[in-house]
Amino acid sequence: MNGSYSNANVSSNSSLNSSSHDTEDDLTIATVLAEEEKQKNDGKLGKRLSHLDLIPHTLRVNGEIPDVNDATQDHKRLSERLRLKCKSWSSSSQVRSKRSF
Repeated sequence: MNGSYSNANVSSNSSLNSSSHDTEDDLTIATVLAEEEKQKNDGKLGKRLSHLDLIPHTLRVNGEIPDVNDATQDHKRLSERLRLKCKSWSSSSQVRSKRSF
């Protein structure tokens, strides 16, 4: 029993090390891409965006916890909207892929 626990611990540690290594790789790739983009555009994006105003953050506070029935109805309504949107996106992507052939 103790041996299987130690194997699980080693496996867990190797997963963490792998995840950490992947994160470092992602960070390195992002840094290289950002430097290339900066050299290519020479700060043009920053110049284009510098005139934009900041969007103020407004806090949103729920006044009260909704009734369970209302929450269930909202969940069903939102789930149905999501299902229809996904169906629509799927249909439109099929139409686009047929046009490309």
